Amino acid sequence: MGCVLTDSHGAIISDGCAHASNIRLAQTTSMHAEIHCLGRGRYRSLRGTTAYVMARARKSGNVTIGKPCLTCAIAMRSAGVEKVFYSVSNGVYAELDLESDLSKLKVYKKGCEC
Repeated sequence: MGCVLTDSHGAIISDGCAHASNIRLAQTTSMHAEIHCLGRGRYRSLRGTTAYVMARARKSGNVTIGKPCLTCAIAMRSAGVEKVFYSVSNGVYAELDLESDLSKLKVYKKGCEC
């Protein structure tokens, strides 16, 4: 999964990808692409930016639904992201309304395809 933030002119100001990192004692934590992207853009004003979130199936490589989880959507809204577009399938994107759609989002659980 990946996320890109653009400014009002369409210029990319930050990007991020979902990844797992190994910690001592073989514990694994994951970072969502949206959180990684917000973290990488932390030194810039993110007010009024647009986020593009995309996911690919691991085996086939096809674009799949990349809808942000509730935690990521709240983090993006809190950071000032204005619009969020997420992948639905190859070449098809949908817009997530950060004001009215939050109640429809799922809370991420480990191992869940949210």
